[in-house]
Amino acid sequence: MPGAHAHGHATTDSRILTTAELDSTADRAAHALDDLLVEIARSLQAYRATDPAAKVDTIVIAGGTGLEPALRDRAAERFGLDCRLFDPAAQLKLEKHEGEKLRGFSAALGLGWGLDRAGSFEIDFLNPKRPIARRTVQLQRARVIGLGVATAAVCVGGFMFHRWQGNAREITALEGRAKVLRAEVREGLALRHASDRVKEWETSAIWPEELLRLTDAAIEPGRKMIVQQVRGDHRNARIEVRQLQADEFEIPTQFVSNLQSQLASSQPVYRAVAGTWAERAPSDKRKFKGSLDIQVTLRKLEELLRTAADREKARKAELRKYPS
Repeated sequence: MPGAHAHGHATTDSRILTTAELDSTADRAAHALDDLLVEIARSLQAYRATDPAAKVDTIVIAGGTGLEPALRDRAAERFGLDCRLFDPAAQLKLEKHEGEKLRGFSAALGLGWGLDRAGSFEIDFLNPKRPIARRTVQLQRARVIGLGVATAAVCVGGFMFHRWQGNAREITALEGRAKVLRAEVREGLALRHASDRVKEWETSAIWPEELLRLTDAAIEPGRKMIVQQVRGDHRNARIEVRQLQADEFEIPTQFVSNLQSQLASSQPVYRAVAGTWAERAPSDKRKFKGSLDIQVTLRKLEELLRTAADREKARKAELRKYPS
């Protein structure tokens, strides 16, 4: 009985496995390893199909289920690559039996390691074994580049618009200031032009002085000659001496000579021209025997009038530079 009891006790203890159970567990482990090797082979084929130039240097087997060491040895034997183990449970300070909870984490970590190099190929996370066509990748990159260019254009456009607004406000302020300055300049020019016109009028208001000079040039007025009329022609810068009467032609000739000899700043003041001498009939009992007219041109006034139109034109052109 004790032996039977012992035998019965041994068969009912859950901690003791039979040979059949051990064989079954070993078979399941072997099948699991085979399935994992098939998945690794498919993954490598998918990666190489996406990028034929891709080179696999190392296979990292992550996990803490207990199968990892055996999987490492089988993978190294089958693929001829360096195979290493990584147990995230130990890194995260988890118990050994909790390693299987990190399967999803290990898979994501593996994908991250696979894509950590610049220029790595694309992976469809929903279908990781199916390679993505190169054209699809190029289209995706083109869309990203286009979006970047559009964003840059919007940023540059916004910056330029902001600059334009600032410049527009500054231009408006400068235009207002310029308008005020133009008005001030026009007012100053108008005053200067008025002053110039007054000076010109003073220069042309010369008749009293000219009449005095004519009197000084006369030959014994009242005795040898007499002038019936003197007329000033400002428009033509002339003085008309009408009906100059004398006993002989030499008297008005001398009078003309006296006028032409008048100088100012070493320049002749007058240009005098005598008309035709007309003698009276012997029966005419008036004192003087003949008469003539003399036309005297005022050289300074003539020059002033000749350039007056040009000066006025220049004044108007100067004002047009500063519109109101």
